[in-house]
Amino acid sequence: MVDLELVGIGPEASHLEEVPITLPSLEGASSSSGAVDLWMSAFVTEKRRRRNRFPRIQVCLFVLESYTRLPLENVFLYLEFDPGYGKALIDDARRKIKKLFGDKLKIFSHRRLLAHNEWRQALRNVSRFLPDDKKGELDKQRLMMFTQNDDHAFIDKDTSVLIEGLRRMRIDPSRFTTLYYSHWPELLKLSGKMQSPVRRGSYVVARLTLADSVQICNLGFIKFLIETVPWCNFRQQTNRVDGLLCNEKIAALSPGGTYPPINRLPSNMLLQNIYVPLRELYRKFDAYGVGAHGMRVPAPLLLPMSANTFKYDKRTLQAKMLAVPAVGGPTAWNKGNAFLVREEWVRAMFALYGHKDTNLPDPMYPDFLYKDTPHKVLQCRK
Repeated sequence: MVDLELVGIGPEASHLEEVPITLPSLEGASSSSGAVDLWMSAFVTEKRRRRNRFPRIQVCLFVLESYTRLPLENVFLYLEFDPGYGKALIDDARRKIKKLFGDKLKIFSHRRLLAHNEWRQALRNVSRFLPDDKKGELDKQRLMMFTQNDDHAFIDKDTSVLIEGLRRMRIDPSRFTTLYYSHWPELLKLSGKMQSPVRRGSYVVARLTLADSVQICNLGFIKFLIETVPWCNFRQQTNRVDGLLCNEKIAALSPGGTYPPINRLPSNMLLQNIYVPLRELYRKFDAYGVGAHGMRVPAPLLLPMSANTFKYDKRTLQAKMLAVPAVGGPTAWNKGNAFLVREEWVRAMFALYGHKDTNLPDPMYPDFLYKDTPHKVLQCRK
């Protein structure tokens, strides 16, 4: 169990489970606070546990091209390609990446980050391109899309919902704020596992602890993971930072799991205000496995981008949003989680997708969708 003082959080974190989420209004917030930096560290290879539907190097380029639609200010890439691709293919991919980002590409390392000392040096290198912190506001105000994945593409029709989230994060009083931009149906379900979430505009805000590297984070949270949270030693290597912190009540990662946790936190230790959008912003290229109704919802993506459709009727949208089983399920996030996505959220989601009629086409949790899921509660919690 982690010593709270050792990780620099202090005693205020010991009772966060009962602390209500209090958020200021977006009224009066700067309308120009939409910029974000991209920090990516990943290894691109065809050697994966599951068979690739498309060449992984092409998937990576597809994903990076989708990021050119984002309001990026700086791009920091630690992107390593498997030597098995061959020099010609790797050189061609690197040329295309440089062309995609142009002058925004401040760091382009050909090695991903693994050892703790490498991460610490990378943080110093990244910080050289950031503004001077004369007012002591950089840790809070600077936001970074922090990812160790090469396969989560931005798919939303525009950046309006994303920019709203960035603006809300910058005025959030919490020390750590993150926007979990992918795994959309799973995060909506997870948002109520620990305490009651609140809705603000196009977002649900939850109090959780997640170090997963598929989030937009305030710079202070990234510094916290790299500089403050104990690693085993400076030569300690980890393929992902996901397991640096683990609240066992949120996700009980086993020692033999994919990302065994280095620091296990008390179940009532909730570090972040996490923003979950009510419209799908990003999607994992191969989606998220089989959903509650025996189908992959949302669907896997295709190459090229024009082969995908992102216009949905309400029935499809509702199925996408409620893809995670109502009670129980195979994932660590869903274990012991009886929270149900609220009907109000579904109606708000319909409106965000441009549907004027926000009435539900199907019951919230009908038996025909969850026939294989043991549950008793079918009505949405108010």
